Amino acid sequence: EIVICGSFNNGSTNDDYFTMKCDPNFNLVWQQDYDVANGFEYATSLARDSSNNIAVTGYVNNAGIYEYHTLLYDPSGMPLWSTPNIENTGIAGLYIKTRVAIDTIAHHIYVSGAKANSSNDVFVYQIAPSGNTKWRKNFDGPANGHDAGTGLAVNGIGVVYLSALCTNTASGFDITTIKISQTPFYFPPDLNGDTADLAFQ
Repeated sequence: EIVICGSFNNGSTNDDYFTMKCDPNFNLVWQQDYDVANGFEYATSLARDSSNNIAVTGYVNNAGIYEYHTLLYDPSGMPLWSTPNIENTGIAGLYIKTRVAIDTIAHHIYVSGAKANSSNDVFVYQIAPSGNTKWRKNFDGPANGHDAGTGLAVNGIGVVYLSALCTNTASGFDITTIKISQTPFYFPPDLNGDTADLAFQ
């Protein structure tokens, strides 16, 4: 199966997210669209967990300020959250597309991009499978300039690898790699081998 996401102009509702699943012959299995008050929504990245649930993230223009909106669908295309996970960037002009990744065991979702503080900083956060944001991290480059996360990956024990562009003191950009380690917390061993008893702190 093939899953893709993007944006399209839906007429009266302007630009909307779309997420679609196709069979190996590119026949449509299902499609889900996402609109917020007939505004402008742009899906930029998706990831699948080991249960074939699909997380889709992107950005939404809300009164001139961009927000990251993340949704989660089950394998049949049904939304798993009653409302999307929303993070306000405080930025009026985004120049980096947000990215999403999912760990393979606890199914935490990670989103990267940029967030306004004293300057625009690299931004990454974790979303629980329930849809609630668990933690947020900002990273400011050496010149306190325009910085942003450009991509991320996460391994099975929740170690996050984040790529970024950070303004340097010579008014250029450096390619930066950030590693975020988390301490796994294991419940007592499950003699049936059920990995559902594993979670991260």
